[in-house]
Amino acid sequence: MKKVYAMALMAILTWGLHAQPLTGTKNIPGDYASIAAAVADLNTNGVGTGGVTFNVAAGHTETILSTIVLTATGTAANPIVFQKSGVGANPQITAYTGTSTPGSASPDGIWALSGSDYVTIDGIDLLDPNTSNPATMEFGFALFKASAADGCQNVTIKNCTITLNRVNNASGSGPMVEGSVGILVINSTRTAATTALTPSAASGSNSNNKFYGNTIQNCNYGIALSGFAATAGVGPNPNPLTFLGDLNNDIGGTSASTGNTILNYGGNPVRPIRRPEFAPTTNGASTSPTIPSTTTTEPESIIPTP
Repeated sequence: MKKVYAMALMAILTWGLHAQPLTGTKNIPGDYASIAAAVADLNTNGVGTGGVTFNVAAGHTETILSTIVLTATGTAANPIVFQKSGVGANPQITAYTGTSTPGSASPDGIWALSGSDYVTIDGIDLLDPNTSNPATMEFGFALFKASAADGCQNVTIKNCTITLNRVNNASGSGPMVEGSVGILVINSTRTAATTALTPSAASGSNSNNKFYGNTIQNCNYGIALSGFAATAGVGPNPNPLTFLGDLNNDIGGTSASTGNTILNYGGNPVRPIRRPEFAPTTNGASTSPTIPSTTTTEPESIIPTP
């Protein structure tokens, strides 16, 4: 019996040693071989006191075999940060070969956040090398909801270069927009992306997210926000504690230095010119001064959709 107790105690102690929330500064490579490995560990162990910062070495590259999915969540006091460290090229994540389309329940993409809060991704580049469909990615970064009560909030994506392929211009379904999107914010879960949710609480909105200083290129849409069409509490100043729609998502900040550059966008042969950003049901979204440009012959000034 003593042996049984001793083995049980050892198992508990071993579990405790390996199940510690992540805190402090971690290096990639070093503490983790890849961003994908760091996210997997973060999802398993969560975030501890003071939060965790992953310093990703300049020039680091990795090719993923499937979408990186962050499900762990931070708080204001315990944030999650992935950032470039050192001088040189931004770290780069290269996509796998996809099998889905914008009409698929589980679209292909490079890095998805699922209900994660207080996350900053700074200076991490994404590349889709695929040139034909359905191998191409539907999104670079995407903010999905984990449930009707758990959206992505207080996420910042900045200083990243996202290169997709605008040959992906197929129609979406439900809340999914058509074609490839550099940064997607959507009212659905990752595995049921074509099914719109009805938020059950304000925590189920995708709100207070910021997208600054990114270069997004060769995509159908640069940035697309597709939220819940709330009818209650709508007005110039919705109550953020009760409003079920998305609030206060900021694309480009208030200065040229935080504006996003969106290049070579729009792949639909019928409508080759696209607004680089698309926000049909987001309340209080700021979209200036995102800077668009296109290689097509019909230039378009930025006119954010309210």
